[in-house]
Amino acid sequence: MSVSASSPAPSNSSTDGFIWAVQEILAERTSVSGENEVLVVWKTSWIPVSNLIADGPVLQQFQSTPKIVFSTRKGSMSVYVPVEPGTQLQADCVEIARRRAAAEAAQAEAARTKIASDRTPRKALGGVAKRKTTGNE
Repeated sequence: MSVSASSPAPSNSSTDGFIWAVQEILAERTSVSGENEVLVVWKTSWIPVSNLIADGPVLQQFQSTPKIVFSTRKGSMSVYVPVEPGTQLQADCVEIARRRAAAEAAQAEAARTKIASDRTPRKALGGVAKRKTTGNE
């Protein structure tokens, strides 16, 4: 199924003589006219931004969507991936953050309790100190 196209853009006609690169077939349906159709994902390709409608919804959505951020804080590389609001992934991330905060709070409380229990009062020396006796007395 993966064959290069001879034309710069796909055509609506199936008889134009061009073969297009198809990455994946997602679904099949029967049209109103009774013809079988498939929903396809075309081969990924780079196109000039000038070929897009400048104020079109696809370009606007892409430009407004947060992108992956790389950070080298704390001596190791971290990758931060944006999460779409209202998705199951966002709900999962919120739950994980809640559990992590609860675990950290429990660890901090346990550490405070351990420190408090380690602080036992020192023995009182008493009012009388023993004097070292020498053999002369």
